[in-house]
Amino acid sequence: MKLGVIASHLLDAVAILMALAETGVAATLTLDQTPPGRGVPVLLADPAGIAAAVTRLAQAGCTHILATHAADCSGPVGALVDALVAALGTGFAVACPARPDVELTVYQGYVFRRQTLLRGVAPGDQSSYLRLLAEQSDGTAGLVSHRTVRAGVDAIRAALAGQRELGRRIAVVDALDTADLLTIAGALAPHAALIGGPALAASLLHHTADPPDPLPACDGPAVVLAGATTRTALYQAGHARTRLPHTTLGPDTAAWAQSQVGSQVGSQAGTPLLITAAPYGTAVTAPEPAAAFAALAAALVGQGVRRLMVTGTTTPAAVTAALGITRLRAGPAPPWLLADSPVGPLHLALLDGDWGGRDLFLDS
Repeated sequence: MKLGVIASHLLDAVAILMALAETGVAATLTLDQTPPGRGVPVLLADPAGIAAAVTRLAQAGCTHILATHAADCSGPVGALVDALVAALGTGFAVACPARPDVELTVYQGYVFRRQTLLRGVAPGDQSSYLRLLAEQSDGTAGLVSHRTVRAGVDAIRAALAGQRELGRRIAVVDALDTADLLTIAGALAPHAALIGGPALAASLLHHTADPPDPLPACDGPAVVLAGATTRTALYQAGHARTRLPHTTLGPDTAAWAQSQVGSQVGSQAGTPLLITAAPYGTAVTAPEPAAAFAALAAALVGQGVRRLMVTGTTTPAAVTAALGITRLRAGPAPPWLLADSPVGPLHLALLDGDWGGRDLFLDS
């Protein structure tokens, strides 16, 4: 199996890179139109761009395509499945959005987050993945139950064949843990169109011997741009403020940061600077100033910063675009990625607001 991945959003693609790196598999996210890089090729595409992405991955020798969507099943999930099936001409796709790493499981076709039914951003009953696909896609969906999954690879293969013979376009497969996903992965060789997340990608390549290369040294100052305003992110920032030079994003932030960075340029990366989106204690619903962080990141990289940790929902994509990043690849020690940019290689960590523990910013 030669796997290629299509992600709907940048953070989904980064999650794939990190999951594969932790499994010991090299992967590269390509953000321009050049041929995919070393290891598992990962591309970004919305449903309208799926056909072009599939063509590029096929040219890279991929025999199986995994498309991934947001963990909360928001967005046009059905359109994504339809586009993948049409581009590959398979008439059938297997979907298993379970992500045990973030306590997201699928049972009887329902999606649970931390043992609670997932509820609603997309139209319909968000918790029922079967119903969501029925409402959003052109085909019918059937279930391969957890009981079948626990019966083993042969049982899953037979159930998938049965769903296809019944005229179903999508087979949703239950999974509660990593062991389930490894079993499911063993049954997917006949199926080129796959829908799933980082955990399924890692399970598919569990025995692959293509480890990621170590990241080269990247000397220079380090900065944390904490755009996330979740409770986890605010806790991390509050803890780090006692140990790191820090400020809140505002009119004078660029001048302060550039003065701090100026004393570090040309040296080994030392104590990082911390710049947060809002003062400590601000409501977690505060919007992310992604554009302001992106402009600040471009200015700081222009002054010599070569290590950036960026958190948030929209801020990482805005920063990546502002820096002109063309490729990202994971090393053996996530969350750090090697980024190709017009100024040369950078080390980036691109994270949502719920990633990591108390000392995340201190370890940057």
